[in-house]
Amino acid sequence: MPMIGGRYRLIAEVGTGGTASVWRAVDVRLERTVAIKSCYLSSPACHALVSAPRPRPGPRQDAEPSAVTGTPGSVAIVLTR
Repeated sequence: MPMIGGRYRLIAEVGTGGTASVWRAVDVRLERTVAIKSCYLSSPACHALVSAPRPRPGPRQDAEPSAVTGTPGSVAIVLTR
């Protein structure tokens, strides 16, 4: 399956909607299953999201502890772009 950003291996598409599709993927750095939302650039909401200024990337050390301390029912956003 394809890799996204050299980090996420796509497994299967799990849903689609008017503005995006969602894929089940594996974060190969943190070794966990994640969801990837792929926006359609034709959607005004997604176009605004990708056109916004990008935040500075945070250190990887911040993401690793959160990968193992999740609680049932919680959603963590690890990477936005």
